[in-house]
Amino acid sequence: MRHSISLTAALVALLILPAGAMAARQGGYDKNTRKLEALFKIAGFERAGSPQGCYPAPRVLAKLAKQREGTKVLVTGGFGGVKKMGTVYVLDGRTNCSRLVMALDAAAGLFVLDSERGPVYIKGKKGRSKESIAGGRGRLRGVTLISKNLRNPTSQDDPERLEVFCPGKKFPIGGGLSQTPPLGMDGEGVYPHSYERLGAQKGFHVTSAFIDKNGGGATARTVTLQVQCAKGLVPTESPHKTFFVLPGQTKSATARCPRGTKIFSGGFQRSNFLVYGGSYPTESRAVGPKSWRVTGTAFGAFGGELTAVALCAKDRSLPITEVSASTQLGGGQGGSATTPACPGGRKLTTGGFSFNGSQQAFFADGFFNSSGTWSVTGFGYFGPAQLTAFGYCLKA
Repeated sequence: MRHSISLTAALVALLILPAGAMAARQGGYDKNTRKLEALFKIAGFERAGSPQGCYPAPRVLAKLAKQREGTKVLVTGGFGGVKKMGTVYVLDGRTNCSRLVMALDAAAGLFVLDSERGPVYIKGKKGRSKESIAGGRGRLRGVTLISKNLRNPTSQDDPERLEVFCPGKKFPIGGGLSQTPPLGMDGEGVYPHSYERLGAQKGFHVTSAFIDKNGGGATARTVTLQVQCAKGLVPTESPHKTFFVLPGQTKSATARCPRGTKIFSGGFQRSNFLVYGGSYPTESRAVGPKSWRVTGTAFGAFGGELTAVALCAKDRSLPITEVSASTQLGGGQGGSATTPACPGGRKLTTGGFSFNGSQQAFFADGFFNSSGTWSVTGFGYFGPAQLTAFGYCLKA
């Protein structure tokens, strides 16, 4: 019974989609988006428990929505069949084992959730993103670090969405998380299921999970969420790339910036691990000037998804400059690595990490220091691993 509860809780947090900027206008985190996400959580639950790692067939998913949520979901072949406003449709002409496409017609337009694309978007809104216009694109300036202290739950069956926002007319370019006290000797602590910029909400988001594998007395922790805010730099594109891993599998996904743009930040979504299993990231970092790569695996009784997110722009502050440092983690031990400061004339704006090919450790936190450096912490949950911290610097 305990296993079943943990599996359910992990998958409730499987996807809380952000509203990252895209060439098409984003749906934003509103009631229409939430309707699509609610059905996606059911689909994600079923996929995580599928021996083949497949989404349920459209009509099966519609039946599950009725049974579990009392929600009427319809099935149609394509976008042209989405007729009834306010009702979620599954598009069986575009859905298969590894892809799920849903749509909902509303006054603001046709809202679409495509698991391969990432955020909910409004179909047919072309040209510059709404965020790009509102952000007043121009010279990168006014980089400011905003922090918010949050009390984190100590139940490992209760993942929680955590957010911090930029003030005024500033937009997020990166973010981080730390915890006090730090990880316990047995790895007890907070671990992120996502690490990503929020576009329409102008902030940074982490869905956190509390892990206590030995089941001892939980220590209350304060989580500090950070967001780097600035004027002048907003994404014109936010490519996403998703993959699914079964227990014991290791895969990677690389989100690549389109022609004419370069990467300025990135992150990951959709891991779902708790004590009893699930998918977890072993790498989230920039690879070259145009791409962000996420690598992950799964363990225990169920698999899950992982998504690489790249934030791209054409800007004079680019390309990014990388700083890095590494440390060795022992099996059953935690450790941290801290980068050097950025070279002169550059500002640390985001960061990443890698366990350098190992699947033995969990990523716990990555955060900005007052010294202008980036630190990451990991725990050798299954065995030893090398942990590398990557900091990314922009001309500011």
